[in-house]
Amino acid sequence: MSFVPRISVAFVAVALFAGPVVRSQAAGQAEDPFERLKGYDFQSRQPVEAIRLMIDKSAADKAATGQIEQKLDGVLADPGSSFAGKQEAARFLWIIGTGRSVQVLSRLLTDDKLSDVARYALERNTDPSAGAALASALPMAQGKILVGLINSIGDRGDVEADAALERYVHDSDPLIAEAAISAVGKIGSAESIDILKALSESSNTVGVALRRTAEKLAVSGRKAAAAHVYGLLWSASRPSNIRGEAVRGLANIAAPNAANVALSALKSGDPYLQIVAAQVIGSMKDPKTISRAIGEWNRLAAPTQVALLTVISEQRDPSVGKLAIDAAASKDPSVRAAGIRAAGRSGGVAAIGVLVNLMLHGDGADRTAAHDALASMRGDASEKAILDQARHGAPDVRATMIGVLVDRPSPSAIAALSEIANSADARSAEAAIRAIGKVGGPKEYADMIRLVTVARSDETRDAARDSLVLIGQRMRDKNRASEPVFAAYSLASGPAKAALLMALAELGSDRALTELKSSSTAADADLKQAAIRGLAETWPDSRALDALITVAKTEQNRGLRVQALRGYLRLVGQDEGLSPAERVAKISDGLKAAERPEEKRQALSVLREARTPAAVEVAAQYLSDSDLFGDAASTILYLAGPQRKNNRNLPAIKGEATSAALEKIIETTKDDNQRAQAQRLK
Repeated sequence: MSFVPRISVAFVAVALFAGPVVRSQAAGQAEDPFERLKGYDFQSRQPVEAIRLMIDKSAADKAATGQIEQKLDGVLADPGSSFAGKQEAARFLWIIGTGRSVQVLSRLLTDDKLSDVARYALERNTDPSAGAALASALPMAQGKILVGLINSIGDRGDVEADAALERYVHDSDPLIAEAAISAVGKIGSAESIDILKALSESSNTVGVALRRTAEKLAVSGRKAAAAHVYGLLWSASRPSNIRGEAVRGLANIAAPNAANVALSALKSGDPYLQIVAAQVIGSMKDPKTISRAIGEWNRLAAPTQVALLTVISEQRDPSVGKLAIDAAASKDPSVRAAGIRAAGRSGGVAAIGVLVNLMLHGDGADRTAAHDALASMRGDASEKAILDQARHGAPDVRATMIGVLVDRPSPSAIAALSEIANSADARSAEAAIRAIGKVGGPKEYADMIRLVTVARSDETRDAARDSLVLIGQRMRDKNRASEPVFAAYSLASGPAKAALLMALAELGSDRALTELKSSSTAADADLKQAAIRGLAETWPDSRALDALITVAKTEQNRGLRVQALRGYLRLVGQDEGLSPAERVAKISDGLKAAERPEEKRQALSVLREARTPAAVEVAAQYLSDSDLFGDAASTILYLAGPQRKNNRNLPAIKGEATSAALEKIIETTKDDNQRAQAQRLK
């Protein structure tokens, strides 16, 4: 009786412990990312990411990586693995595959769905058996699978693969033949060259493959072998683009016959080859070859002349100067343009007279090109000759050369401009003064201030004022820039004082604003006019509003009142800091001062930017004025509808005032479109 319980207890114990063990094993299998990868269906990428992490962590541990590879092979070998799982496994073998995985991958090379990923993995596999597996699969493949295998073999570049590919370069399927020819070119062995030499010289695909072979030989240092292949490409039976690659290739490796081949191409009569040859000859930088090419100049077509001259002139070789000057007189516009550019690079002093003449008498394009050529000329001799033309040339030459000096603002050029600015030739002097504004610095700033005070003509004074403003604005500190102007202002009188005051308005310093406000009511008529004009036309911010509206309301001179009001409305319109209510109030104030329809129209236009019912009410007051009805109605319709401005949605102004104004437009307007718009918005 005692025996039975012992057996029962043991059985129960086994049962109790066996259950968890079985469950643990099942759980372990379920958590194994490789097992889960077998069932991967493009949904949860958890097993894929888990394996990726394992590969990253085992990068320095060959044994661990080998175990991962073995498990990935198992996924590929398992008939029950999903397509998605096998695809991901093959992708991982692109990264860690060795000779161990070649066998399982090779079984997939003819699989319609998995061939690509399998061959990609073998293509990247450095083990020699991978290349052999790809080659062995060729007889069993066809169509796009065969093309893919051939491409992978070519990308591997295994020399041993030439023999396997040779039969396919003659295939009746052009896609297969082209893939094989391209692959043989990528391999680039001696046998590759023999295979490609036997094919049609008229084939562009064959030519490209040979060029690739030549490039590979050149990169590996076998320049003599590369030159031999480029020589094959130079055959007259090859397409022009392939022959052009031969010309370039021979020049790139500095082959002994490169110059002769390039010159032959230049004389060939083939437009494409001629241009390639011109570019190559220029890049060789060999004086003898360039001289021989120039000797062919008159027999070359215009595009080839342009290509040759452009390249050889980039070296700024004085020996090219005469050719450039001659080309600048060509009847062909493209050659003439290339000649002008080349004359600036290589023509030197001898080209300056030609270029100046083109600036004076050429058409628009030639004048611009000649200007640019002179501005870009290098060398002390050219600099001296250009300065001499600017200082001592005929009046029209001096005026023309001033613009050139601006675009080559050396200290000598700026000194020459200052000298011309004080010359007796009024036209040249004014041009030089304005040029100084573009390039001048502190010294020229002082000169321009002085020149304002001593100028004998309004034209000279205005030019000096404009230039001092440009230089002063470049100083970036308007208060500092204004101080020397104020120093001269305190001593000046008459037109000079007025001009300096207008300059201060453009410089915009705090002290300038105080002076402008004060002078806007001065007894001196010229000074008052300058102050009002400065505030109205050039002052940049709304701090001038109070002074301008005061002038608009109280000044006795109607012209000055109008000018002040227009400036006032300008500043109200551009001040984005004003609230709609403030804008309406200021516009209403301006309308009260307005005497003419022109300023009232300006005010109504500015009113459009105040999206508030009060703006509609103000505009509606002018619906009874026949001269202003159209402007008032346009403003109301704009405010009554939603708008979009500066990427902002502006809401429509609704309410009783808008409805009443729209009703009046409907009743009064003679414009059917205006009436229809008002009816839609009502």
